[in-house]
Amino acid sequence: MAPPRVLVVDDEPGLRSSLAANLEMEGFEVVEAESGPRALELVQKSTFDVVLTDIRMPGMNGVELFHALQKARPGLPVILSTAFALEDLTREALQAGAFTLLPKPSDVDHVAATVSRAARRPIVILASDPSWGQSCAAAMQEAGLRVKFAAGMEPVHGATDDEVDVCIVEIASVGAESVRDLQRRAPQVALIAVLGRGAADFKPQGSGFGTVVCLRQPVAPRELVQIVAESRGKVRRRG
Repeated sequence: MAPPRVLVVDDEPGLRSSLAANLEMEGFEVVEAESGPRALELVQKSTFDVVLTDIRMPGMNGVELFHALQKARPGLPVILSTAFALEDLTREALQAGAFTLLPKPSDVDHVAATVSRAARRPIVILASDPSWGQSCAAAMQEAGLRVKFAAGMEPVHGATDDEVDVCIVEIASVGAESVRDLQRRAPQVALIAVLGRGAADFKPQGSGFGTVVCLRQPVAPRELVQIVAESRGKVRRRG
């Protein structure tokens, strides 16, 4: 199988070349672009598995590039990178379906793990009551995420598959013990627990990567899309 093909976009030549060289040492095929327009030109001419782009660049910034790529290559995973705090423009991109946001600089293992996962285009499982979950899953799919709606114990079994990296669980529908079973059986899966109004707090047992996120209803699909992206950026191991 051919290695994932990655487009690295950054207007700083030294940082771009260093990152590209490190990713090549990790087994990726890497192409460099010094600007958003150049990246868009390359994507229109060739095939890539992942785009990794800085946000703050002159002319077309990374968020504008992300939106242009959504139109040019729907479904192409785009990882954003920035040295600055989360801004409204970046938050909107995460809510619109960017794969994740990485701090700049990040260690090579962290970047490689994220790029590797993005190249596999992993699935998000959403386990809840159909009255909320099916419409929520559809809205998340419109943002470009691969989302599978499930009920009962199905997500516990599905989440053991390497293709799944995030599970959103409505506690009242699935049950707290089933969720804890998920954590024991699939520690590599990030967990987003959704609690009903007035429900007792869910006591997680920890997560294989990153922090378990607990939310309370009502939860908007765009908020979930953003939290999925943020969870994916917390991974600290390859896989």
